[in-house]
Amino acid sequence: MLFALALIAAPAMAAPETRAPTEAELKAFDAWYGKQFPDSQAAKPVLSITRADPKSAWRIAAALDSPPRRGIGALCRMQRTEFSFAGHWSAAAQPRHYAWLERSACSRPAQAVEMLQQMPDVDVLGLLERQVALLHNARILLGGNTACASQRSFRYTLTQLAVGSAGPSPEVLAGLVFKSDHDTLATVWARRSGLEYNVWNVSCP
Repeated sequence: MLFALALIAAPAMAAPETRAPTEAELKAFDAWYGKQFPDSQAAKPVLSITRADPKSAWRIAAALDSPPRRGIGALCRMQRTEFSFAGHWSAAAQPRHYAWLERSACSRPAQAVEMLQQMPDVDVLGLLERQVALLHNARILLGGNTACASQRSFRYTLTQLAVGSAGPSPEVLAGLVFKSDHDTLATVWARRSGLEYNVWNVSCP
């Protein structure tokens, strides 16, 4: 599975507060979107309004997902274009890219893994299929890393895939970014050897 990698039970984090958009907010967005994309034949973006807690300001945003498409094997991909409101509406400069595994017909998932950089299908498929084993093998490194030691036993969910380097070596590695149930991040850096991936390093911001 793509998600929920747990070694111990932990309390769930509080979900952000949400509310439905008002009629005025919907009309304002529809008017702006119609002017910016007059030839669009796609479904309109979906508005979301959230805040972290009752003392926080409401965050108004919108997103439009492309139809999911099949990659190699069980790999599915899609793009998400995002819009934000800060006194006026604006669209993000670049779409965000997501991937997940689904052996039946690709459908919009409840949660998918974001691709921070473009990666070939074969690498994305391999990392998603091996993420459980890679996280398990990285637990020892997490315990030995000063910045990560306290997170060793947290429950993790894979949220992003990245390409970069870890430590002093300039070697390009694949980074699996996991978010914990304590709202922390840990990146497992993996090195490809043939068709396999081996844990090379870990980092925690």
